[in-house]
This record gives sequence, structure tokens and C-alpha cells, in this order.
Amino acid sequence: MNLDNIIKSRLSKVMDIDYLSINYDTKKHVNHKNYDGGGHIELEIVSSAFEGLSLLDQHKLVYKALEGMIKKEIHALAIKTTSTSDWKKE
Repeated sequence: MNLDNIIKSRLSKVMDIDYLSINYDTKKHVNHKNYDGGGHIELEIVSSAFEGLSLLDQHKLVYKALEGMIKKEIHALAIKTTSTSDWKKE
């Protein structure tokens, strides 16, 4: 299973996903001194699971889903979370 599918699978276990975008920024960092091989990933997630949660709690939910991947498959993670109701307003 590729990394996109693993991320989507793990997130789907803890939330219903209305929209998910996974972008990679790894190639810009390959030659950095501290680069250890993990991916630099940007996630944009829309989910009803974020309703009523603070931004911090939304991000904690994402990190919990990806637990064990951070510092291994994922070296750096940027997250943009939006609740389904806010997404529908846009």
C-alpha cells in the first residue's frame, strides 16, 4: 500500500472524510543536513469530526490517527483542517 492510501486509511478509521488533499514537499528537503528519509507532507482535511473542536484538538485527532508514522514515514507534517459545515459555507 502506498503512503497516500495508508494515510487515508488511518484517517478514515477515526473520522468521516468529506475532502482530503495530500501534497508532498519532500524533494525540497532531501539535501538538508537533518533529513532522515521521511516525507514532508501537507494535508488538507474536511471532516464532520472537527465540528465543535478547537484547532488544536482537530490537529490532535489527525496526529493520533497517524501515530507511529511521525518520524518514520512522515518527517514533517503541515495540517489544514476544516469542519464540514465551515467547508460548505465557503
